[in-house]
Amino acid sequence: MSRTLRMLLSAPLLAAAPLAAAEASFGGQINLAKPVGTFSDSGHLDGRMGFGLGIQVPVDFGAGHVLRPRLDYLAFSRGGGNDRYKSDSLVVMADYTYFVAQEAEGGYLIGGLGFHSTRLDVGKRFGPTQASAKSTRTGLAYAVGLGYAFNRNVTAEVKFLGLDMGRLDYSLPGTSDAGFMGNSIVASLGFRF
Repeated sequence: MSRTLRMLLSAPLLAAAPLAAAEASFGGQINLAKPVGTFSDSGHLDGRMGFGLGIQVPVDFGAGHVLRPRLDYLAFSRGGGNDRYKSDSLVVMADYTYFVAQEAEGGYLIGGLGFHSTRLDVGKRFGPTQASAKSTRTGLAYAVGLGYAFNRNVTAEVKFLGLDMGRLDYSLPGTSDAGFMGNSIVASLGFRF
């Protein structure tokens, strides 16, 4: 297991460890993601939807303040064979959520910061020549959004997620994809146990 992957997987546990005195629980979420900006253009995902799953450890400090370390897996795919763009991301993030009613139900605001590790597998045509690229990118991830807790166990959220994708060099000399933010709008349905 690579050092980066170990760091990404252990971050939520390390963030939650000193918070043992607060009320913590475990949960999961199902994500549906729509790429936007450069990530969505015809040279990348061409607007194709992605999906994901995640786990979270919400830590409730009371008065509407919740820290939520989480680990998400997001997958996007376009095309196949020589004309393809696949992106698989592990995102480790700590979200701060503030409940407007100052209890863990009703509407809330979300702000998150973390890291991602994204594996890209791309096949593209440059004129008459075919090129490919396979790479793993690690970088900054952030999220801002809104959510609604129907009760203490079921939530719905809409977030803007940004992933710093960096530059990608193709197998054809002199061809590359400049660095960009892999932005998407993510709708999530969450469950707390």
